[in-house]
Amino acid sequence: MGIRYEKLKTFLLLFLVVLSLVLTWNLWTYQPHYKILEKNKYLQNETYVSPVKSASKKELIDHIKFSQVVYHGNGSDYGATIEKNIDNWLNEVKTWKFANVYNYTSNVPSNDFDSFLHMDNAIELIYPDNISMKAFKDMFQVEGKSVPDFYFNRIFLKEKRGQSAINAYFVDTKTHQIFVAIVSNFLQHDFDKKAEKMQSLYAPYTKYKIRDGKYIYLPKQSVTLDSLMYYSSPLDVDKFKNVLFGNPTYVKKEKVSNEEFYTDGTSVLAFVGNQDVIEYANWANLGTSNSEAIEVTSILKRSFNFVNDHGGWTDAYYFSKWNPDKREVMYQLHENNYPVFSTSAPTTTEIYEKWGKAEVAKYRRPIYKISRTSSGSFPVKLSSGLDIIKSVEKIPNLDRSQLQDIAIGYELVPQQQNDSLGVRRIALQPAWFYLYKGKWNKVESLKESGGASNGLE
Repeated sequence: MGIRYEKLKTFLLLFLVVLSLVLTWNLWTYQPHYKILEKNKYLQNETYVSPVKSASKKELIDHIKFSQVVYHGNGSDYGATIEKNIDNWLNEVKTWKFANVYNYTSNVPSNDFDSFLHMDNAIELIYPDNISMKAFKDMFQVEGKSVPDFYFNRIFLKEKRGQSAINAYFVDTKTHQIFVAIVSNFLQHDFDKKAEKMQSLYAPYTKYKIRDGKYIYLPKQSVTLDSLMYYSSPLDVDKFKNVLFGNPTYVKKEKVSNEEFYTDGTSVLAFVGNQDVIEYANWANLGTSNSEAIEVTSILKRSFNFVNDHGGWTDAYYFSKWNPDKREVMYQLHENNYPVFSTSAPTTTEIYEKWGKAEVAKYRRPIYKISRTSSGSFPVKLSSGLDIIKSVEKIPNLDRSQLQDIAIGYELVPQQQNDSLGVRRIALQPAWFYLYKGKWNKVESLKESGGASNGLE
């Protein structure tokens, strides 16, 4: 009787483990091929110290950056995208003091919103997606005890008659909501100096209307960027296991259908070997109805802190988009402030988080770090913004209403298979991309590809 009882307990325990794995696994919307998750033996070599352990702590402003800065003056536009110019602006804005924030939406009739965006003699600071004022306050100086919280993706700096300080208009191009603040220590003569400098140093840009209320800015002339060579080296998966599970001592390596995962019964961590990505899911934390559920406007900062706390900012991953309703945040790999995409495996250049009621419910990220090599680089001349607009508009079956953005970026292209230490050579090749139906696609030569393109999530 005792033997049969022990067998029954063993069977029930096995059944519960398998059931928890299946439920967790079904949370993911796709079914990639998983390799066995094993210790990263190649990082025992001194040459490859795990960046998860050694990566320095970052500030929020290091990973939520302007994607572009544009000056509008005398009917012309002048813009900049590269890291140096963007960082100079971030450092400048850090010294400013924003005050008297209030809702300005009612002052701009809905049929005048486009005209408002075309204001002359204005500087526009562009974020890749909406951010919350709460996150903005964590990066910059915003004065006032009861500053309203709202979303915006663009800031327009504009002089106002009879006022020495500059006005900052926080604009949400999705909802057409506008808030305004005074920049008390950025005065008209400071603005004029900035405007003059931008006209002389920044490249001429052309505006392109994506939809009512949203314009993008592309360089009028051709752009030359270097194709760059990098080495990618693997990170230690075990170190992620130790920080993602509440109590690593309870974590077991389980096997289902000849596949192995780490699990503690409610969470699972798996290695997507063919994409160099790890995926973590905690289905017990997916609900958001709990009274202790975190505020949606806090998720952006929490998403940053979550990665920062375990030294996960191993490369230049910058905020790219988020969905407050679904509580999802995405950070994209960047090179010199240009986004890096992968046509073969889109998730290999993204950090993705989905938040539950109090903690991360899903976490997906690359499990490698890249380092620049001085050899193998060469210049690539890209088409002008005017030419690329024509190319995109000629793509067969393109639904113009589904076009969301056009931008220069880099395509990550593996150059060789992993060596015995898991290191491989990769190329970052500059190209034009367009955002269509929520996915980034490379703009191929119409003569070569017939307009077909690879989707990038």
